[in-house]
Amino acid sequence: MLRVLGFALLLVGPFMTFAAVFLATGESVGNRWILGVAGLAVTVSCLRLINHESRLDVRARQDRLRLETAGLPATAEITGVRATSLGEESGVELTLLISGTGFEPFESTSKCKDDEVLKVGARLNAVVDPADRLYAIVP
Repeated sequence: MLRVLGFALLLVGPFMTFAAVFLATGESVGNRWILGVAGLAVTVSCLRLINHESRLDVRARQDRLRLETAGLPATAEITGVRATSLGEESGVELTLLISGTGFEPFESTSKCKDDEVLKVGARLNAVVDPADRLYAIVP
């Protein structure tokens, strides 16, 4: 979703630069320069946003593929629940004890939206790559 927004915003910068050169002919030279530079800044910012989102997407796909190939089944027991912020939404931060066969149990934290099943003592299914403790909660 953010990628689509980034591409849409990417069009704003060139339009601002185009407007500075061809449409704002009645404006002072200073105002035209400001509009042109702002257009270039918006374009560069949007390109960086798209690049960042693409890298995050590639990394998430690589992690998911690694868990599918090398992941071991595990159980994540909720040992703590704390209210937290998820940007503009509220959610919970879970403290998890992740255990299974083939690796030593370890603790981790995970942020997610609140749900009534996320209580201390609840057990969730997980998949773990024991090489670096990469895990995912699975249905």
